[in-house]
Amino acid sequence: MSLQQSPEPATAIDPVCGMTVDPATTVHRYHHEGQDYYFCSASCLKRLSAEPGKFLGAKPTTVSHGHDAHRAFIFNDTATTEIY
Repeated sequence: MSLQQSPEPATAIDPVCGMTVDPATTVHRYHHEGQDYYFCSASCLKRLSAEPGKFLGAKPTTVSHGHDAHRAFIFNDTATTEIY
């Protein structure tokens, strides 16, 4: 029985700064809860590994309360909103 590894994606997005990263060439990687993440620099990797929930816990949610809808991103106890 042989285990096959999934191929790396052609590109990935650094979850800290949003930069496009080439998984085949970057040495900055982090495995968290069954998912691989790729980084542009050691600095971004260090920031995420210190507080993974701050960068990986954001889930966009549409919120409406009588005027323009907002998309809210919740990071632990803080929130940022984007009007669209």
